Amino acid sequence: LMHTLSGCLVVRNGKRSVVKCPDALLPVVNEYIIVDTGSTDGTLELVKGWGNAHPSTRIVLVNVGRRFHDDDGIFDFGAAKNYAISRATCEYVLWVDVNDELLKPREIRAAFDKIVNMVPHACITMLTEVDSSFAFPRVRIAPREFAKFIGSIHEYMVNEAPDNVIVTTRFRIRNVKTCRDIARNVKGLMKEWRIRHTQRVAFYLGNSARDMNDFFTAMDWYTVTVDEFP
Repeated sequence: LMHTLSGCLVVRNGKRSVVKCPDALLPVVNEYIIVDTGSTDGTLELVKGWGNAHPSTRIVLVNVGRRFHDDDGIFDFGAAKNYAISRATCEYVLWVDVNDELLKPREIRAAFDKIVNMVPHACITMLTEVDSSFAFPRVRIAPREFAKFIGSIHEYMVNEAPDNVIVTTRFRIRNVKTCRDIARNVKGLMKEWRIRHTQRVAFYLGNSARDMNDFFTAMDWYTVTVDEFP
């Protein structure tokens, strides 16, 4: 039994890599859901051109502009990805970022087919490789009906199926982003902290302060992760 898989991508000004990402997904997904959140660099035109070059591939391209930005310009990554899931039509969804590079895509597809045939409603983790020495697991595939992103920044996917089973794999997705907007992340995390007072948000605030070499503030947030969430 062959199950179907939607590749979900949220992008803004991703001209440099927006075509490489769907190229890598060709052996993996049955359709693409691409949500553009206000590109001004020609990303939309590139995606449309890519779609014209692959007429047999179903692509849903949606331009939502600033729909998921608040009045302060802070972007809600989780809401945008949930919207992408809502536009998918396949049984399962795979999320990727525009700077993600799938390694061994054909093997990933074969493993997906095998896993979901054996374990209905399974969600599947893969390793996100951020450099040659560090990779960490994240849920990347889940049943569309039960898939949901939690959080507005440093968001993560969960599987809300009552019979949820997490299947861990060693497949890697290399994230090739070379720089991160830490100041933007801090603004988003502070807003998130006011909404969701969680250990996860405090931890990422500590990481952001550390990355800005503000070690006293970093220690304050790391202390919060221990003292407020024993």
